[in-house]
Amino acid sequence: MGSWLGPNLMPDISSIISGLAAITTITFFLYTFEHKGILGGIAKTGRIFIMCAFGAIMGTFLMGNLATSIAQIPNLVTGYGTYVTAVAVLLIMIDVLSSRRKRKLSTSGT
Repeated sequence: MGSWLGPNLMPDISSIISGLAAITTITFFLYTFEHKGILGGIAKTGRIFIMCAFGAIMGTFLMGNLATSIAQIPNLVTGYGTYVTAVAVLLIMIDVLSSRRKRKLSTSGT
């Protein structure tokens, strides 16, 4: 067991914040008491910890998908991937133009 004021203070602070986050998050899901007064403040803090955690998870998920997409770019612009990419771009352009035409026809018909 290390000293609280030792050279590695960050793990101790991280442990305190993690414990505080766990306790306040559990308090947020405690439905046997009404959330008002000090319990309401603790529950709101738990809600903030939950929102931060879900935001970090969502950001990690999106960055992972973006990295996977970027890693596939060389396959899409070399060899047979060039033809697949050209066909995909052509199909997307046809879809965009047809949806504009449908939108224009539906607004002029009313």
